[in-house]
Amino acid sequence: MVCLDQSRAEQAAVLSQRLGLPLVGRGDGLADEFVLEVTPQRLQLGRSGSRDEPLAVDFSRRRLAQRARGEPLVRAVEGRRSHPRSILDATAGLGTDAFVLAQAGHTVTLVERHPDVAALLDDGLERAGHDPLTHAIAQRMRVVCAEASAALDDCSALAAPEVVYLDPLFPPSGKHALPKKAMQWLRILGEQNGDEAALFAQARRVAREKVVVKRPVRGPFIADQAPDYTIKGRLVRFDVYSHASDR
Repeated sequence: MVCLDQSRAEQAAVLSQRLGLPLVGRGDGLADEFVLEVTPQRLQLGRSGSRDEPLAVDFSRRRLAQRARGEPLVRAVEGRRSHPRSILDATAGLGTDAFVLAQAGHTVTLVERHPDVAALLDDGLERAGHDPLTHAIAQRMRVVCAEASAALDDCSALAAPEVVYLDPLFPPSGKHALPKKAMQWLRILGEQNGDEAALFAQARRVAREKVVVKRPVRGPFIADQAPDYTIKGRLVRFDVYSHASDR
């Protein structure tokens, strides 16, 4: 971890201890490694020796221009009933989809297995919580750093979510074009959550109402199981697996 703003040195030290990461000087012994950077504005994840823009979670106010309820993901989660739901986003990543769901009025638990990425989510939520335009949305979101399967196991001792949302990283397409940088970096960080078929089966056992799975628009069904229905976007689709009582 690198602190690029001395006024935030104390915060950097606390975070360094919590994550078990040493505080180092910029460039000290770092060769093509990922490093968390504490800047005056935010926490970001950079890669030493790379000219790529660092990754950060920014739930910026420009997202408020979106009509959240018209989003295919929101339509998949809500179906014909648009009341607020409890949602467990088992593969949160950088939290973009979770924010859309919270913007639509739902309560979302973001499960992220990699501590660095979870720290980015916490930082993004903290900043959103201080912005009057995003404060209420941020209040409907919380981050849990855990393996998705462990988080789903814990639901048995807690109130189970009405909806479990799965966004497993899409398998490489075999094309030469590289995926977007964020997707590349998450893959390098090991953001696959093990056996996606097993995770899907576990999600179906836990969700009280439905499981929603994000897939490439022409991709195969998860675990080769056809959904009850699908909501399609331009590049992705959302497969919905409902409980019998919700069909």
